[in-house]
Amino acid sequence: MLRVFYLSIALLVTILGEVKSEETQNINTQIKFDFVSRHLWRGMRHNTTPAVQPTIRFDGKMLFGGFWASYSLGSENIQEIDIYTGLKYKNVDLTIIDYYHDKKRNPIPK
Repeated sequence: MLRVFYLSIALLVTILGEVKSEETQNINTQIKFDFVSRHLWRGMRHNTTPAVQPTIRFDGKMLFGGFWASYSLGSENIQEIDIYTGLKYKNVDLTIIDYYHDKKRNPIPK
C-alpha cells in the first residue's frame, strides 16, 4: 500500500511540476497537520483513540491535487488515505478521488 501511496504522490508532483513550467503563475501549496480526539468515518465514530490527520494540497491555475490521511495514535492502528487530483475552470471542478481504507485491519463500524 505504501508503494502505491508514494507512486501516487510522485505522479502528482510530476504532473503539477509540468503544469507549473507551462504557466506563469506559481503553484500554491498547503500543508496541515490536524490532531483529533478520534477518527470519524461518514459521521460514525470509527475508533476511540486520538489520530493525526496530515493534508497536502497543490493548487495551480487549472490543476489541483493532494492527499489527506488519518493515522490512529493508539493500539487500534486505524488508517485511511485519500488521494485526489482534478481540473478546475471558473466555477466547475472535475475531481478524481481514491479512498484507501484497509477493511481487514480496520473493519467498518455497523
